[in-house]
Amino acid sequence: IYDYPLMSMGKVKVESIDDAEELQIMDEAFDILGISRDEKYDVYRVSSFCMHMSRLEFQGMGEVASAKNLDAGESLNQMCNFADSGEAIYDAFINPKYKVGTEWVNKTQNVNSVTVGTGSIIKNIFGRLF
Repeated sequence: IYDYPLMSMGKVKVESIDDAEELQIMDEAFDILGISRDEKYDVYRVSSFCMHMSRLEFQGMGEVASAKNLDAGESLNQMCNFADSGEAIYDAFINPKYKVGTEWVNKTQNVNSVTVGTGSIIKNIFGRLF
């Protein structure tokens, strides 16, 4: 769990809670609510996607951000096939496209903006899951 920054920000291990038991209870609750096996799988996939997305790391000074390591982007791309490569995923966060009038323009962002944007997307995706 320590490989996923957003999942390990707070207290990771609570001695009185058994994670395996909690997972079993949640799975049974899904069954009681009538959630199908495919829907449960999708919940786990989206949760996994959020965890992998939190591994995207950026570096840079001043107004320009860059990818710190392409491994997280590559694994994210293998899981979802969002882009041609992991580098393209990083590029989409660092240089997002905005529509201005009838044209699309790229905006270069700094490290803080990219990090906040990535975190916001993760929180929105996970929040809409439930």
